[in-house]
This record gives sequence, C-alpha cells and structure tokens, in this order.
Amino acid sequence: NILLNCTSKQFASLAACFAIIAYITTGVVSAFTAVAYLQTLVPWLPLEASTIFLLFLFYLLTNYGISESASVAKIIFVCHIATLSFLCVFGVLFMISNTEQFMENMATPFPSVNVAGEDFDGTFFTGLFYGFSSAMLGVSGFETSSQFIEEQQPGVFEKTLKNMWIGVMCFNPLLSLISFAALPIHEIVENKDTVLAGTARVVGHWIKKKLHFPDHWEVGGVLSFWVSIDAFVVLAGAVLTSFVGINGLIRRMAMDRCLPQILLYKNRYTHTDSVILTLFLALCVSQIILLDCDVEALGGVYCYAFLSVMSIFAFGNMTLKVKRPSLPRIHHVSWTSSILGFVSVITALMGNVLGKPELLTYFFVYFICIGTLMVVMFNRVNILRVVLFVLKEMGAEESPQNFSALTYSPNIVEATHLLESGGASYPSPSTPPYNPRSSLLSRVISTISSVRDVPFVFFAKHDDMYIINKAVLYVLKNEQTSKLVIVHCCNSREKAGILGEHVKLIDVLYPKIKISLLIVEGEFGVAMVDWLSREMGVPL
Repeated sequence: NILLNCTSKQFASLAACFAIIAYITTGVVSAFTAVAYLQTLVPWLPLEASTIFLLFLFYLLTNYGISESASVAKIIFVCHIATLSFLCVFGVLFMISNTEQFMENMATPFPSVNVAGEDFDGTFFTGLFYGFSSAMLGVSGFETSSQFIEEQQPGVFEKTLKNMWIGVMCFNPLLSLISFAALPIHEIVENKDTVLAGTARVVGHWIKKKLHFPDHWEVGGVLSFWVSIDAFVVLAGAVLTSFVGINGLIRRMAMDRCLPQILLYKNRYTHTDSVILTLFLALCVSQIILLDCDVEALGGVYCYAFLSVMSIFAFGNMTLKVKRPSLPRIHHVSWTSSILGFVSVITALMGNVLGKPELLTYFFVYFICIGTLMVVMFNRVNILRVVLFVLKEMGAEESPQNFSALTYSPNIVEATHLLESGGASYPSPSTPPYNPRSSLLSRVISTISSVRDVPFVFFAKHDDMYIINKAVLYVLKNEQTSKLVIVHCCNSREKAGILGEHVKLIDVLYPKIKISLLIVEGEFGVAMVDWLSREMGVPL
C-alpha cells in the first residue's frame, strides 16, 4: 500500500513478490523448526515427511474455514512469555554461578569467513558484521504484522510494534548469552535448530542440583520437554499465520488485477479461497523438496526475502516523504530514523549475500516465477494484441461485431453521467457472448474487450482539474482499462454542471480512454464506497 501511494503499480507488485516469498519461507521454516523441536521428544519422527504433513494439516484447517483466534493467540502468547521468562530468570542465575563454559566459548577463535569464494581469517569485525547480519533475522514478524493493520482497532498496531520490539530486545540477546554459557560452541552449531531445548536441559539439571531435588526427578528433561512443546505450538501458530497472511495478500492483489482472477474463486462448500491455499501449499512443498530440507538453504532464502521486505518498508517511507508530503498520516518518522533503518537492513542483507551467495539461486527461482506471472498480467493486453496480429497475418478474419468491441464509440455511453443515490444504476460493461464455434481470433478479441471493459473508479473530492488529470495519467500508466469513472459525492447538484464540463474537456484530451462522471448525492464514507462497488460491479 505504501508503494502504491508513491510509485507505480508495477513496481509495488514486483515488491510484493518479496512478501510472497517471505510468506512461503516463513511457513516452511516454521514447520521445519517445529518438527525439529518435536524430534527432541520423538527421535524416530521423519523430518521431511512430518514437515509436509504439518503444512498439509494447516492447509486443511484453513481450507475448512478456521482462521486465527484472538483468544487462542492470547493463551499461546501468555504461555510463551511465561516459558521464556522462566528460562531467562533461572538462566541468568545459572550464567552468574557457572562462568567456565562462557569464558571457554569466548576464548574460541573467530571462525574463518568465505567471501566470493575466498577464505579469510575471522576477526572481531567480521564476527560483528556477520553476527549483526544474522541477528537482524531475529526481528521476524514485523513484515507480516502490517498485513493485519486493517483488522485492528485504532492505536493497536503501534502497541503491537512496541511490544514486539520489547520482546526482541529483551529475550533475544539474553537467551543467546544463556545458551553461550550452557552449551559448548560445537554443540550449538550441531543443534542450531533446537538450541533452546538443549539449554533448558542444562539449566534444569542445575536447578535440580541447587534446590536439592530427589535424584529420580528429571528436572532437566521436564524443562526441555516444556520448552520443546512451547516452541512447537508457537511455530505451528506461525504456519497458520503464513496461510492466513498469504491468503489476504494474494486475494488483494488478484482483486487489483495484478494476479489471475481464478485466484478469487471461493469454495462453494467452505467459502474459502481454495485455489490460493492450494497453490501456497504446492509452493511450500516444492521448496522442501527442492532444498531437500536443508535448513541452511531454507534460512538463506528466508533471510533474502525477509530483509528485502524490511528494506522496502524503509524505502517506501522515504519515498512517501518526497512524493506525498501532504498525505494525512497519524505518525511521522524522522529522516534520520528512516535512513538509519534502511542502511541497517541493507547492511544485514549484504552480509547474508556475502556469506551465502550460492543460496541466491534458489531465491531468484521463486522470484522469477512469481515476477514473470505479474509481468504477464500487466502486459496481457499487449501480449494478446501480438497474438491478434499473428492470427491476422495467418489469414484469420474478424467479424465486425467483435471488432467494434475494441474501438471507442462515443454513442455507446455519454461522456457525463449524473446519478442520484438510489436512482438508475451505472450501465454494466457489455461482453460479447461466448460462442463455442467462434474462431480463435474472436476469442482473443473477446478476451481483450473483457479486460479493458472493467472500469477504474476515482473519487474526486473537489473540482480540481490538476488532480483529475493526474488520476488519468496514473490510470493510463498503470491500468489496462479503457474506462475511467470519476465519482463525486455531494449534497447538491449546484456545481455538477461545472465539474461535468471539466470532465468532458479531459475526456476529449485523452481519446484512448473513456472518462465518465458519476455524481452521487450523499456523504462520502465506507458505506458509500461499498454501495458503489456493488452497484458498479467493481471490486474494492
């Protein structure tokens, strides 16, 4: 949305590719790590098959109509905070009384780094740079929280961001230090997917020793079990968030005609977006099979997508300051904060690229596939016109009826439409009826006509020709429609004549697009927009 307000629709859609890939990798990595924690309790559990099964389970649940519950999320959140707080409190006490392992790990030489195929000795600065690049992934969740802003009450989103920052700043560094004091480095590396379970086991054994529990009490095992179950539940919730989030994002993009309209098909039994959910499951499973459940490769693809999305937030904020400075907004971010955030994310992205350049291949496979689909959608009229030209060159003939659907005729609809609230409805675009015997040429013409006949609606608050002209230029640049409807809501028709004359003038200036005026008596608001959407057959 922020890029739509300050850049082109094509650029915003390509940027959305990063968000789609981030959702895919979030679902896969969350499912994979959840199963990894479950393996600490059930060692014989197959990793790849169990990960696919967990994804399929949530696919069935979301396809059945189950979405995120605020009450369930609150229970999971409280239990998760209680678990982490308990582990941190006793972990800090353990770290204070047992410094040997911590000092031994600190004395370990910095690992060598590989940059563009060459190995270099590790130093304090390489450790700081690559450590910062990896730690930036610990703020995961911020890229998906913005998808739920429209479903939250005013002021809740700011509290969400604040609470997430508090959690990240408190728990992430503290748990890292506790793990560093509880486990040797080689064990941390070998069990990097389930470090907290191993840390909880060590801290639990220390609690048993300090509090003089009976020997048959497996405090370490119980604490490790508790942490593993908590991690599994939280990560499973992240899988559900991926399904719910991608469903909303893809549906919004399909309604904006950035993706094929077949994605808007709803299951007539469950009234869910089965096509979107099925394609998302297929992409997740393909990533598991393609990367062979390699957590390093999965994490690499995830970090590229996640950091790209975070950089877009900072870039969009700066672009919004330049191109839309007068746009009303509740909060303002300073230039210093915007630039600092952008530079920090780009630095982390470069660190991950330099450290794991071979994983860019997997990332670009998904980016090119999704991006190609969007490019085709934005250029489908031009592509169909090329097909039309080729068919004509091959000798195919067109019928006058179909040809007229592609040409502008001023007699079809007048340049200005005056409509009272509750009056006559806006004439729906006419689409040539489908004829099974029609030639391929006729079908191509009919498809072009159906794409261009969907009108674009612009709400004009005032009779401002400069703003209306900018709206026309935006539609010509970003949309494939041949119709623009300018809607003006007012309580009287006194100025309707003047606005109508201006719209007629602009309609004459731009012969490639048909510009109409729709005046509705009433107050502009959510109810008015919803009513017009239904009456005109234009999706919101």
